[in-house]
Amino acid sequence: PAEVAGMYRLSGQSSLDDPTLGQIPRPVWIKLDGALDASKISYLNRRIDQARRDRVNLVFFEIDSPGGLVETADALADLIAGVKDMKTVAYVNDRALGVSALIPLACRDIVLRQNGRMGDVRRIVTSRGRFEPLSDDQILGLSKKAAFLAEQKGHPAAVAQAMVDPELEVVEALDQQTGATRLLLRDAAEADPARFQNLQTRKEAGSRLTLSGDDAAALGVGHVVRNDEELKALYGLQGKQIRVEGPGWVDSLVTVLTDPYVSWLLLFVGLFMLVLELKLPGIGLPAITAALAFTLFFWSHYLSGTADQLEIILFLVGLIALAVELFVLPGFGVFGMAG
Repeated sequence: PAEVAGMYRLSGQSSLDDPTLGQIPRPVWIKLDGALDASKISYLNRRIDQARRDRVNLVFFEIDSPGGLVETADALADLIAGVKDMKTVAYVNDRALGVSALIPLACRDIVLRQNGRMGDVRRIVTSRGRFEPLSDDQILGLSKKAAFLAEQKGHPAAVAQAMVDPELEVVEALDQQTGATRLLLRDAAEADPARFQNLQTRKEAGSRLTLSGDDAAALGVGHVVRNDEELKALYGLQGKQIRVEGPGWVDSLVTVLTDPYVSWLLLFVGLFMLVLELKLPGIGLPAITAALAFTLFFWSHYLSGTADQLEIILFLVGLIALAVELFVLPGFGVFGMAG
């Protein structure tokens, strides 16, 4: 559809599928704040499922993120790109930097606030809040993923790739086949000089690309607005109240409990209290504490998507094997090692 739009010189994305066409917009506003970690995947999954149950057809994803983990950003982008029954709009209110820039590319529309920033995909943010540079393999993989998402949603693929790989040069060229101007990588343009002519550099090789609202509008990546009301007016919703879905106390608790240090502390407390209960049977309090620690550990990791039924079953089977070693066949060793 994006290629058809370019061939017939259709501005915007009027040729792309729009679930709101012929319908009254039923919007929801979902916030995606902070560094992207595993808990964001389950959070967004729940919010999208709730939107489907509420028969929503227009979703605004408000993004304010410094980046995060590559795997998380990739999963979130795939999750949003797979939404076909609702119109998806990325609203970069403040920043979508680092790998979080993949998320706007996965949306049908991109809107930046005037002071918003998007791009500069040069590093990841670890679970401990540290910044680490991307490896060459990660840059290559993310560049291909950015181009794929952009082509799928009708955004300039060359600009998407240049946000990831600073060594790429973006040019504007006249396409002799369609008569329209296009943004593409210099290597692609020079590979077909008969088709692409009048090359003008829009982004030089070696410079990192961070789009402001005005930059995004000039490069055809998205729209620019001054405030939330102007964004709503863009979609015919001026003056209307939109339900805002943000992280609740459950999401905050899951984020804390899935921190690596907190997770190991829960496991240590659970195992220590379990051993204490076995040494001092009949007290009951250590057993309750152990059960609570294990429940919090698996509940938080299940909601964050890093533990499923298999991990829980393996843990329970391990406890049973240890119990057999302690009470049924002591000293045999096989059940203890298996547990």
